[in-house]
Amino acid sequence: PAYMERIGVMRGQGAGALAAGDNSSAVREKIRSNKGIAEYIYADNREAFEQVLKADPLMAGIVSAAGKVDAAHAGYMQLTEREFGGAQPPTVAASDYFAKGTALVDGAHAVVEAALPQLERLLAARLAALERNRAIVLAVCAICILLEIYCFVGFSRSLRRALQRLARASRMLVHGQFPERIELRSGDELQTIADETARVTATLQGFDRAQRDVADRHARGDTDARIDTAQFEGSFREMAAALNDAFDGHIRVQQRMAEVVGHYARGDLSVRIEDMPGRRAEISSAINQVRERLQRVNHEILALAGAAARGDFAVRGDATGLEFAYADMVNGMNQLMQ
Repeated sequence: PAYMERIGVMRGQGAGALAAGDNSSAVREKIRSNKGIAEYIYADNREAFEQVLKADPLMAGIVSAAGKVDAAHAGYMQLTEREFGGAQPPTVAASDYFAKGTALVDGAHAVVEAALPQLERLLAARLAALERNRAIVLAVCAICILLEIYCFVGFSRSLRRALQRLARASRMLVHGQFPERIELRSGDELQTIADETARVTATLQGFDRAQRDVADRHARGDTDARIDTAQFEGSFREMAAALNDAFDGHIRVQQRMAEVVGHYARGDLSVRIEDMPGRRAEISSAINQVRERLQRVNHEILALAGAAARGDFAVRGDATGLEFAYADMVNGMNQLMQ
C-alpha cells in the first residue's frame, strides 16, 4: 500500500507538471524525491516477497504477476528519470505518463490481491502447527507427570535412577544426539525398553551415516551414489527411498541442463529445454532465455552478413533488448557495416 500510494503521488505530480509544461528544478526535485522513496519501498517489499517464497513454495504462483510489476516498475522509474532527471524538454505526454503510473499501481494491487489468500493460508498452517506442538507438549508433560507418580508410589530409588537414564537417552534422541547403550542389569521390562532404545539409536545412527556418506560422495563428484534402502525397514526405508528420489530428480535436471548447453556450445540452437515445475522453472526459463538471445544474435548477424553480401551496407542490426556481450556482438557488426 505504501508503494502504491507513493507511485500515485509521482503519477499525479509528473502528469501535472507535464500538462502544465512546468519543468522547474523545484518540481523535478519533488518528483525525484518521491521516486527515491518509491524505489526504497519497492526494494524492501521485494526482499520480503523473496523471504515468503522461501518459506512457502506455493507462493510461486504469483511470481509471474510479480515479474510483470518488476518490469513495469523498472520502466516507470526509467521514464521518470528521463523526463525529470534534467532540464531537457519533455518527450512524453502527460496522459501517457499518468496511464503508465496507473498500470503500475494496478499491477501492484493485483500482486497484493493474489498474495493475500496465500498469506492467510500460510498463517493458518502456522497456527495449526502451533496447536499441534502445544498438544504434543501437553501430552509429553502428562506422560512425565504420570511417570513421576508411578515412581513415587511403586518403585524404589534404583528404579527411579533407571527411569532417569532412559529419559535422558530419549531427550538426547529428541535433540539429535545418540546415547550410549543403557545397561540396567534388571532383566525386566525396563531392560527391554533400554534394549529397544538402543535398537532405535543404532537405526538412527545407521541412517545418519548413510546420509553423510552419500553427501560426501556427491561432494566428491560421485553423483551416482545412493542410500542402500535394503539396510532399513518400514518408514526408514521409505525415507531413504524418498531421499534417493530427490537425488535422482536433481541429477536428472543437471544432466538435462548439461545436454542442452552442450547443444548450444556446438551451435545447435534447435533444442529447447522442457518447462520445469515449481522453483525449477527458473532454471528452464534462464536456459531458454539464453537460447532466445543466441537465436536473436544469430539472426541479426546473418541479416547483416546477407546485406553485406548484397552490397547494402546501410543495413544495421537491432541490438534493442540485448545486453552485454550479445549487444556488443551486434553493435560490433554494425560498426563493420559503416
